[in-house]
Amino acid sequence: MTNTYIEEPASEFGYGDTVERRPAWALRNSRREATQLGGSPVQTMLQQISAATANGLYFLALVGALTVPDVCTGLESPNGLTSGPKYRAWFDQWVAPSYGGSMSGHDCYGLRCSLLHQGTAHPHKGLYQRVILVEPGPIGVFHNNVLNDALSLDIPTFVADMSAGVLAWLASVQATAIYQANLQNFFTRHANGIAPYVVGAPVYG
Repeated sequence: MTNTYIEEPASEFGYGDTVERRPAWALRNSRREATQLGGSPVQTMLQQISAATANGLYFLALVGALTVPDVCTGLESPNGLTSGPKYRAWFDQWVAPSYGGSMSGHDCYGLRCSLLHQGTAHPHKGLYQRVILVEPGPIGVFHNNVLNDALSLDIPTFVADMSAGVLAWLASVQATAIYQANLQNFFTRHANGIAPYVVGAPVYG
């Protein structure tokens, strides 16, 4: 049998300088394992978002990245629920310092709402009329630039910044009783199903 080889950036987030050449079947298996192994279910979520970025599935990666503040604020809330104010405060604490004042929780929440609910990058809240989301390419990293009424974001960098914020947040809450209680209901892979509904097959729930 002839192996098909795929060149893949070695960087965790898919934009490093080193390229490794691996058989396609091995690459598929390793990516599947990366979504199933590792630490907490929250880290598994981040691994899947990172895999979307590495595979050029930028819409999925952005939707995932823009959702994580909702997930985190729900996990740390006594009632297990998120809200717009909680989202904005979470971004301001854990991600906004990396943006030097050019992107606030208000701006990110506006982008989240427009992309998730209308499929546009024209935030209905915040400083900007539109956000330009830049793929990796020949112009290099074009990130966090204000262009008149628009903000440019390099997609891998933005996704990585959101993931870094989650990991810093996770270190601060993972030992708390509220987080541990809410984690019991987190969207998780169950390798042998969930009895009595589905048994003997992997499911999520």
